[in-house]
Amino acid sequence: MRHGSAVIYGDNRSLEMRRGEQMSFAGTDLADAGSGNVPPGDAFDRWTARAMRARTSRGQRVMCRER
Repeated sequence: MRHGSAVIYGDNRSLEMRRGEQMSFAGTDLADAGSGNVPPGDAFDRWTARAMRARTSRGQRVMCRER
């Protein structure tokens, strides 16, 4: 998980995930859950970050022009 937090619910328990964590699950009871750190970003992560910045900046420019 790169940003935010989440609670993962299984049949008999729940796990909390925070920014920077990675988990894998097997089964619906989360008994075989593994965890670790999120690997460094790759080309796709960089592309989506640029796309989100461009999308946000376009929206702000449009809002400014309409005022």
